[in-house]
Amino acid sequence: MMPFVLFSGYLTNVDTFPDWIAWIQYISPIRYGFEASMRNEFTGYHLPINLPDPIKFLNFKLGFTRCMVFLIVTTIMVKIAAVIALKLSMKKFQ
Repeated sequence: MMPFVLFSGYLTNVDTFPDWIAWIQYISPIRYGFEASMRNEFTGYHLPINLPDPIKFLNFKLGFTRCMVFLIVTTIMVKIAAVIALKLSMKKFQ
């Protein structure tokens, strides 16, 4: 869980990760949830002149729709994996 949090973009900019380990950010559901919530909160919001736009500052490029689709697909895949694991463990105890 900790690598997902570290590579979500919450603690640092996603473009500052070294290339050899940057792939972790693309399998992190926390990254997609964070980007979707940032886009939901700050798209169309005018910040005061001395504050940078958080979406551009954090280099989020995927978009709200892609993030939500990834989160939905991930949720469905985890639920299917849980059902398969339960079915396999039931056969062991029968």
